Amino acid sequence: QPPRVIRRASPRAEANSLAYLSAWPNGADASRLFLGLADIYARQGQVGRELKQLEEYQRRFAKDPDEWLATQHRIAKLLEKAGNARDARAKWSKAWRTAWASRSWGRSM
Repeated sequence: QPPRVIRRASPRAEANSLAYLSAWPNGADASRLFLGLADIYARQGQVGRELKQLEEYQRRFAKDPDEWLATQHRIAKLLEKAGNARDARAKWSKAWRTAWASRSWGRSM
């Protein structure tokens, strides 16, 4: 999968990504564009939209335990940055429990 490269948070990039995802929600580039939208929202300072995008990405596309944990980590950091310590602790705790379970006993999520 090619890396996500977004230099500017342009309205056109957001519109193009949303149009693609609307037409092909499970297309070959859907997961990459989904994370790209989260990056755009981060650059625009739209914490709520970024959080929603990351949580939806995690539900839809993060099937690999490492990918799920990386997304969970980003969500927890975003919550901390937004001043939501309680929810951030819950996300960190869930990430730790999931990592422990998937690594120590070979269970999947």
